[in-house]
Amino acid sequence: MKGSEKRLMQFMDGSNKRFIIPVYQRNYSWKLEHCKQLLDDLKSLINKNNTPHFFGSVVSSHMEGGNREDFLIIDGQQRITTISILLLAIIHLIKEGKVIPKKDSLSMQILETHLIDKYQNEERKIRLKPIKDDCDAFDALFSEGNFKDNSTITKNFTYFANRIINENICVDDLYDAICRLEIVDIFLEKEDNPQLIFESLNSTGLELEEGDKIRNYILMGLPSKKQDEYYYKYWVNIEKQTNFNVSEFFRTYLTLKLSRTVIIRDVYFTFKSQFSNKDINEELFKELLGYSYLYNKIINPLDGDKTIFRDVLYRLNYLDFSVTYPTILAILYKWKKGALSEQEVKKLLITIECYIFRRTIVGLPTNSLAKIFANLDKDASKLVRNDNVKYLDAFNYILLSKENNSRFPDDVEFKNELLNRNIYNMNSKYKNYLFSYLENRNSKEQIDVISKIENRTYTIEHIMPQTLSDEWINELGKNYKEIYNQYLHTLPNLTLTGYNSKYSNRSFSEKKTIEDGFKDSNLRLNQFIASCRKWGKAQLDKRKDELSKIAFKLWTYPKTSYIPTDLENSISDDDEE
Repeated sequence: MKGSEKRLMQFMDGSNKRFIIPVYQRNYSWKLEHCKQLLDDLKSLINKNNTPHFFGSVVSSHMEGGNREDFLIIDGQQRITTISILLLAIIHLIKEGKVIPKKDSLSMQILETHLIDKYQNEERKIRLKPIKDDCDAFDALFSEGNFKDNSTITKNFTYFANRIINENICVDDLYDAICRLEIVDIFLEKEDNPQLIFESLNSTGLELEEGDKIRNYILMGLPSKKQDEYYYKYWVNIEKQTNFNVSEFFRTYLTLKLSRTVIIRDVYFTFKSQFSNKDINEELFKELLGYSYLYNKIINPLDGDKTIFRDVLYRLNYLDFSVTYPTILAILYKWKKGALSEQEVKKLLITIECYIFRRTIVGLPTNSLAKIFANLDKDASKLVRNDNVKYLDAFNYILLSKENNSRFPDDVEFKNELLNRNIYNMNSKYKNYLFSYLENRNSKEQIDVISKIENRTYTIEHIMPQTLSDEWINELGKNYKEIYNQYLHTLPNLTLTGYNSKYSNRSFSEKKTIEDGFKDSNLRLNQFIASCRKWGKAQLDKRKDELSKIAFKLWTYPKTSYIPTDLENSISDDDEE
C-alpha cells in the first residue's frame, strides 16, 4: 500500500487516466446539505489565497484486466463524482454565457484536463465511470440537454449552477479553490486487502449503511467478471425486493439464522463473522435472493401472489412490529419449501397478530419481544424434531407458556382492557387498526378504513359527546356523571362516522338522522347504534357484549394439544428478567 498527499486535481489529471466505480459501491448519494457545505468551504477558500483544504482520502487500485491507467475507486467515489459535477456546472454556465470567465480557455481546460480523454479509442471518452444508473445521468451532463431529472446527480448539478449564478461566484476563483483541495492518495498493491483498508477509513462524506458494507464485502473479493454478474443477477434484485432497505433485511435474516437479536449497528460485523471469504459463493447469493423475495411479502403484502394469508400480513405490516419479522420470515420459508400449507401459515400469522395486539391493549412492555421472536422458530422447530409435534401446536404452546411481561393475555384480561381502557387517546396507529378490523372483520367486501380515517373521510367519534348538553344530561339520567366518567373514551362509546365532526355534540337523535348519520350509515359498527332509540348505560353495556363477541372471534386466544415431555428444555428462557 502506498500513500501520499496530493491535490485532488493532480490525482484526476493525466491524459490516459480513467476512474471506474466498481459495482459493489453504492449509488451516488450526496445530499444537497453536503453540496452546500462543500461550496461554502470552497467560497471561504477563495479568500484565503494559497491555503489548501483537506478533502479526505481516496483509495484506488488497478483494475483487474484493465489498462495501467484504469483505476478502481474503492473509497472516495462520492467526492470525486461531486467535484466532477461541480466542474461540469462551471463548464455549462460558461458555454451558455451565464458567467464570463477571466480566462477564455477555462471551460476547455477543465474539460480536457479533468473530465475527458479526447484521444481515447473507445466511443465513451469520459474519464469517470459511475455504476450503471448513475452513469446514464452523469454522461447526460456532457450533452446539451436531455438530463435525467430524477437523478441525484442532476439535482446536485442544478444546485451548484444556481448558486454560482445567484451568488455571483467568480468561476475562475472557484476553480482555483477546487485545485487547492488536498487528499491522501492511497494506492493498493495486489497483496493488500481492500476490505480491511476500506473498513478502517473515516473519510468525509455520507456514512455507509450496514447494507452498503455487506455489499462491498461480498462483492469486493470476487473476480471483476463475477462482481458484475452477481451484482446485476442477485444484488440489484435483493435491493428491489427489500425496498432498498437492505440493512433491515440483513438484520432480520441474521436474527433468524442466529436465533438472537442483532442491533442495526452490528449487522455488518455480525454478517462478516458468520460468512468468511470462503463462504461467499453463488449459493449464498441465491439464498439471500430467495429470502429477499419472502421478505418482500412481509413489507409489501398486497403485491404479488394472492395468498390466503396476505391480509394478515397487511395488518401485521401496518402494526409495524418489525421484531416479528424473523419469525414471519421463517414461517414463509417453511411454506415455500412445502413444510407448511397456506392455511397453516395464516393460522400462525393470526397467532402472532393476536399476541401482539392483545399485549398492546393490555399495555405490556415491548422490551422482551425482540428476544422472543428471535428464538420462536428455533424453539418450535426443536419441539417438532424432539417430540414429533405439529409446528402449529408447538408454536402456540411456546407463546402460551410465556409468563410475566412476556405473557399472552387471556380472554378475561383482554376483554377487561379492551372494553374499559381509554381507547380514544391511544396511539393512532393501533386505534386505526382496531376500528378497521372491527369494521371489516373477515368480510370479502373490505373497506379501506385506515385510508379513510387518515384522509378524514371517516372520523373516530364519541357517541356520548365529550361535552354534555342539557339534553344529553337528561337522556343519561341522574347518574350521568358516573356514566360519563366510566364510558366516555371507552370502545363501547366510540364508532366510525362520516358526518362532520362539528355535529359531535348534537343529541343522539340528531346524530342518527343527520346526513351521513347512524341511520344512513352502511358501516357495520353503526348497525346496533342505529337500532337504538336512546343512548345510555343499558345501550353501552349491550354494545360491550356485542363488541366483546366480535373481538374474541378476531383476536382469538390460541389452542394447543401439545403437552411437553421435558418442561425444562422445551423452550428458551427469554422472559424478561
